Amino acid sequence: VDEDGRLAALYRKTHLFGSAEKAAFSPGERLGPIFELVGGVRCALLICYDIEFPEAVRSLALAGASLIITPTANFEPYSFVNQSIVRVRAFESHVSLVYANWAGHTSEDGVRFNGQSVVASPQGELLLSLGESEEGLFFASLPPSCLAGAGAALEGHDDFYLRDRRPALYDQAAVRAAAPHKFEARRPRPLSTVKCIHGCCDDGQHGADAGEMLAYGRLWALHQLAPFADSGLRLAGVLGAAGPVDA
Repeated sequence: VDEDGRLAALYRKTHLFGSAEKAAFSPGERLGPIFELVGGVRCALLICYDIEFPEAVRSLALAGASLIITPTANFEPYSFVNQSIVRVRAFESHVSLVYANWAGHTSEDGVRFNGQSVVASPQGELLLSLGESEEGLFFASLPPSCLAGAGAALEGHDDFYLRDRRPALYDQAAVRAAAPHKFEARRPRPLSTVKCIHGCCDDGQHGADAGEMLAYGRLWALHQLAPFADSGLRLAGVLGAAGPVDA
């Protein structure tokens, strides 16, 4: 309902949590719609469990939402959703996110609703963070980027996910069609046949001290990785006894 009391949007929860919800309800079949509130902020709704699916938030961001409002009834032991996942969802899709949770209530069967309502910015910062039992009407100042659409807060940043995403890679048909790498394990030669790293013998008579085993392990790793290395590719960080090794 907008500031004039008119119906702005209808949304039905699309992801049902657990067997009890699935037995009592049928899920909504579509996300959205995108609607405008005061000042032209483009908004969308999700409900409770919906927010835990990155695809839902990303889809709304790509459709133009810059503020996602999520009423919820989250409970223990899922406080990590309030504390971490909400911030991550806001950051990875560059949207502001309101997560308004039920607080100060325990159901007859012992379910304790964990409060901790939050408002997160497109940078993943908390603009508002409440305690487990805090109830009431609270206010938070949203960033100016809310008026400019999803992603505006991260334009020009290196970590601008909406710009850098590659949808063709995520298509399930493309994933299924991708040929797996063929890998054939190759057993290393016995340690006794490897030239001593001290350069003074060929029969490994110094034994397998820690330095020799480390150097030999690195060489064996190179041996295993060689089929996957493009011509001239440097396997950074893999060091032999004499320093970096090129494959």
